[in-house]
Amino acid sequence: MTNSASIRTYQEYEFSDRMLIFAHQRLYHERQSGTYGEARSGSVSRRGFKSREVLYSQLILRYEAHVVHYSQRQLTYPDDVLNAFTAVMEDETAKAGTVFCWGLPIQSFLRALLWCQRHKLSTDVERFRRRSGSCQVSFPSWSWAGWIGGVRYDLSDKLRPVEDRVHFVIAWPWDTGYDIETPSNPFTTGTLSLRVQIAEVDLAGVAPDESHEYIFSFDLQEPPSMRVQCLLVGIVHETSALDPRDLTECTHIVLAVELDAEGIYRRTGRLRLEKSHWEASKPVTQIIKFG
Repeated sequence: MTNSASIRTYQEYEFSDRMLIFAHQRLYHERQSGTYGEARSGSVSRRGFKSREVLYSQLILRYEAHVVHYSQRQLTYPDDVLNAFTAVMEDETAKAGTVFCWGLPIQSFLRALLWCQRHKLSTDVERFRRRSGSCQVSFPSWSWAGWIGGVRYDLSDKLRPVEDRVHFVIAWPWDTGYDIETPSNPFTTGTLSLRVQIAEVDLAGVAPDESHEYIFSFDLQEPPSMRVQCLLVGIVHETSALDPRDLTECTHIVLAVELDAEGIYRRTGRLRLEKSHWEASKPVTQIIKFG
C-alpha cells in the first residue's frame, strides 16, 4: 500500500518526474505523462490510469487538491507549514507565474479564500483550531495555513466553473487601480486593507433547516451569538434548474468575521445567504483591516 502521510512523501509523489510504485502485488512505473502498470504477461498496460496532468488540468483545481491533501498532514514544527508547502507553490509559479500570499494564489485569491473545515462532526471541530500558541509566526485567519486541521473546497464542485458563475465583489491590494493606501505589506504581515460591504446578520432568521450544514460553515464552533458580522465576498449570478435549492436560493457568499482588540477583523466562518437576508441586514461599505 502506498503511503503519503508525511509531507516529504507527498511532495515526492506530486513533483517527481518518474516513480516506481509497488502496490497490490504489482509494479507501476509513473511518469508525468501517465501511469504504466506491469501486466501479468510481462507487457505494459495503461488501461485504467490517467495522466496527472489530465486529472489536474486546471491550475486552480490542482492547487485546491494540493491544499485539501496537504492540510491534513502533521508537522513536527507548526511554523514550517508554508515552508513545507514551498514545492507546491514553486511548481505553480513555474507553470503559470503564480504569486502567493500566505499560501493563497493572488490570481485566484477570492476563490482560494472559500475553503471550509473538512469535517463538521463534534470530535473533528475540537481538532480544527487556529495555528497559534507556540508558533512564532502570526498567521492570518483568512489563510488555510493559519489553521490546524483538514480543509476542503466544496463550492468548487457545486459551482463549477466558479469564475463563470460567481461575481466576486472585493478588490485586493495588488489589483490594478486599487486606490486604498496600504499601511503595511500584506505579504509579510498577513493584514489586508480592503473596501468591503459589511453587515451584522441575524442568523436566527436565515437558518435553512435541513440544509444548515451546507450553508453555514463556522471554523471553530457555532457562533456564541446569533448576530454575526459578515463581509460580502461574491454573488452567484448564474443558476440552473439542475442546481440544488441551496444554490439557487442562497446566492450571496460571505465570510463571518469578528473584530479583535487590535481593530483587525478575523475570519470565523463561511456562509451563504439569500439576497433578501443580506439586503435586510443593511450592509454598509467600509475600509477594514482583515488579518
